[in-house]
Amino acid sequence: MTPGLAVALVGLLLGAPAAAQQAAPPAGSIGVQFPADPAENQERVRAAGLREGVYVQAVAGNSPAARADLRPGDVIVAWNGEPVAAGDDLVKKITATPVGQRVILQFVRAGVPHDVPVVVAARAEVYPAGTFAIDASRSVQLVRDEPNPQIRIAVAHQHTASGCVGYLYVDRETIRFEVKWPAKDLGHAFEFPRTALTVARQWTLIGTSLPEAELKFAAAGRMRSGGTYHFFHVDPSLPENPGAKFEWQNARDWQEIVSAVREFDSVVARLRPPPAPAPPPPQTASLQIEAQPGGAEFYVEDEFRGTTSSEGRIKVSDLAPGEHRLRLSKKEYEEWNRTLTLEAGENRTIEVQLAAAKPPEPPPPKPPETTLGLEDVLKLLEAGVTPARLETIVKDRGVSFELTDDAERKLRALGATDSLLLAIAKAKK
Repeated sequence: MTPGLAVALVGLLLGAPAAAQQAAPPAGSIGVQFPADPAENQERVRAAGLREGVYVQAVAGNSPAARADLRPGDVIVAWNGEPVAAGDDLVKKITATPVGQRVILQFVRAGVPHDVPVVVAARAEVYPAGTFAIDASRSVQLVRDEPNPQIRIAVAHQHTASGCVGYLYVDRETIRFEVKWPAKDLGHAFEFPRTALTVARQWTLIGTSLPEAELKFAAAGRMRSGGTYHFFHVDPSLPENPGAKFEWQNARDWQEIVSAVREFDSVVARLRPPPAPAPPPPQTASLQIEAQPGGAEFYVEDEFRGTTSSEGRIKVSDLAPGEHRLRLSKKEYEEWNRTLTLEAGENRTIEVQLAAAKPPEPPPPKPPETTLGLEDVLKLLEAGVTPARLETIVKDRGVSFELTDDAERKLRALGATDSLLLAIAKAKK
């Protein structure tokens, strides 16, 4: 197929390049797409052997760039004789040029510089209403992650005089082509082990580099024998729109296909979404206690949080918002208790004066015991209290009677001993 031929498919209009849409030119456009990431653009430009410029990823079909035969893989290096350093520089130059003005665009293709005239067109003519913006990230997707990641690329498979559209699936073990349409070409589907791949490069036909990837497989695979296959990298909507039109000028970067089969792990890493940012730490409150005297134990919810300094200061900075029970305890001082509510981010200081503990009250005096009368002693002897035990009680409490002959006679009659009688005689109060 020569560069002027197109895959025989009908109906799709490709949309506005993402980078041009981001720059939002007020009027003019030439209809090229370049990497939105300056680092990626620089990498592609350096790979082409140049120091600076703008790498062309895609060209809109109805555009000045397409009429000037600009192709994906070209590098724009100058605009009307002025060097173009990067994508934003090109956008500024285009949007500063009046619609309808003719300029000379210089680009490099396969190391050869070309100067072509282009006429800046109205953006609405290049991207008619209802077309959609190209999202490069959607045409190459990570459809499955570990333990066996899989990349899916929207492609058009070039036949001898026609073609079919579908998806190229690449994982660590296999390369598989799934035909989405037309139905008559479903037999072009294949699946090969990646070890069977011998060539992955840009297709060159009769000395002309085409915006297609060429894949060669040496061994037989499932459904197909080994052979050579040519793929355009296409808009992600194309496989899901049977009968849509595809023009070779609208092909996306063929290097995405080659990178997927050659540098699988690095492409997976690039496509893998970044990890979700860690949730912000919960906002806490801070509380500083300034208590006199120092050296008091500080508790929050009855959890010991430290001892105040000699100046009486302690600070706690990790308190959750809400209500807290506080307590200060120090020997010989009254315990201090308080409940307070703190808000997130609050920084509060509380001053406390501990009160000295009151001395304990002395125990109440024991009521005085009454002395024993003669009748009391006689009753105790009658009750069986031994003279020895009664002698101790008499010495402790005393007696209120004289030991007369009559009293001695009554006591001896109940078993009083000489020792008990002597104690009674001495215990008279």
